[in-house]
Parts: sequence; C-alpha cells; structure tokens
Amino acid sequence: MLRFTLSILAVVFIVKSKQFAATSTDKTCENLSPSVNKSTCIPAGLKDGVHICTSSQICYFDASDPKEQYHCCDVQKDRVCEKGFCFQKPDKENVCVELCPELPATRNPETAFEPAINFQCSSGICYTYKGEQNCYLNLSPCPELPKTVRKATQTGPAIDGDCKNGLCFRVDDTDSCFPCVDASISFCKGWKQNGFCDDSLFYSSADRRAYCPKTCGICKTGSP
Repeated sequence: MLRFTLSILAVVFIVKSKQFAATSTDKTCENLSPSVNKSTCIPAGLKDGVHICTSSQICYFDASDPKEQYHCCDVQKDRVCEKGFCFQKPDKENVCVELCPELPATRNPETAFEPAINFQCSSGICYTYKGEQNCYLNLSPCPELPKTVRKATQTGPAIDGDCKNGLCFRVDDTDSCFPCVDASISFCKGWKQNGFCDDSLFYSSADRRAYCPKTCGICKTGSP
C-alpha cells in the first residue's frame, strides 16, 4: 500500500514538474510571438543555467514545444518582409509595414495635416515628401475628360484637384488642368438665356462643365 501511494505521488510530482516547466521562462528569453518564423530557429544553448544565443539571434520561449522550449531565432531572417520593412510593436510582435509612396506631383506638400505614425494614418493617406512621412486627405478625383474637350489642350497637372486657371479633368488616371473655354460661344449664350446655366432637373453640372463652363461661370476668376 505504501509503495502504491509513493508511486502515485511520484506521478503527481512528474506531472506538476512538467506543468511548471511549461510555464516558467528564462528571464533572458522572450515569449514566442506568432509572428516569429520558427524555421529560422535552433535549440538554445545553456550556460550556468542561462539560455544563450549568438548576437544575431534572439532567445524565445515556446511553451507549446514539449521537447525543446528555448530557441534561438535568426533576427535578420525572421524579420524580412516581402514589402516594406519589419517593425516591432510594444508587445514585441513583429509586423510588416509598407513604406509610404512618394508624394505625387498633383498634391500640395503644404496640405499635410499630421505626421504619419509608423508609416500609418488614422485617416487620410500617407505620402513621403523630402524623407518625411505625413498624412494627407483623400481627395475625390476630378471628372473624366468629356468628349467636348481635347486632350491636347491640357495645361498641366491639377494640384489637389484644383486649377488656378481653367478646369480640372481626369486624363489617364491623372488630374489635369484645361483652359476655361466654351464648346460653342454662340450656342452657350442662347442656352444660358434658356436656363442652361441654372440648377434644374434638365441640365446637370457635368453638362454645364462640359459645354459652357465659361458662360456659366464655373471657372475661377482670372481664367482666360
């Protein structure tokens, strides 16, 4: 009976020891993060009761591994991203962050409203300008170029969808400026008298913009 009791206690001790080992960690090692690529890891060395790794490795503790709980993982291989670069969050999790694209020529660098944190914006879109990452508003593209306006007459890019002179239309996925001219001067004068330039159910703002922008006063002051 005594031998049986001792056997039971021995089994309990072994189980408890395994449970303790599964929850204990070496203070020099970090808990294994799901973002770690385990294929870059090898068993950690042990010296004076401390698990050791080389200078290019990080020691991780993996409670789910019944055979080898302490691993040395290659820092460089483990933190490679297909796009952008690897960023370590405060909770030690490694995430891939894409770099902000260069600010397009059609955006005004002075319209940035806040710096991007870790290359991300809480609202808007992140662009890089002169090595700095800032957040800019998402702008709706200009209307597509109508058939009444010739592509060859564009005068340059529209900055933030705005043209100091003329009108903005979208050509080949780019917002561009065009001279403020009517498709037909004679027709537009008559159409204006008939209410073409007034808000109505019969004529849309797109129609006024495409056919008679100058006569209807759509262009800014100072346009040709």
